[in-house]
Amino acid sequence: MFYIIILAMFVPTLTFNETLQEESIGYRTITAYNAVKEQTDNTPCIGALKGIDFCNHKIPIVATNEMPLGSLVKISDTIYLVADRTNRRYKYRYDILFRSEKDALEFGRQTLLVSKIQSKVNNNLTTQ
Repeated sequence: MFYIIILAMFVPTLTFNETLQEESIGYRTITAYNAVKEQTDNTPCIGALKGIDFCNHKIPIVATNEMPLGSLVKISDTIYLVADRTNRRYKYRYDILFRSEKDALEFGRQTLLVSKIQSKVNNNLTTQ
């Protein structure tokens, strides 16, 4: 399957105007989190991928240890940027960053199909 994605509306330097190929990697446990000290560390607004304010993010962000930072993954028809890491014990878990605790709690824990998108964003938020 092919998708045309334009993410420029989220972050001016994160732009895709190309056809990207999707490859299924299987069903994974998907959870939700918020950028708060109780759920992260002492710097909840700073994630593993530099240049993104996790407290004021404008792009869909997911944390996982399965994919390299800067990768793009599709979960339930939404394309997410892998911009953070989960706890080491969760290699195959994907944790979606939500702005509100209410939305995160409503999402809960689900098992969903995850696909990787054949493109990558480097640590300076430009396409490769």
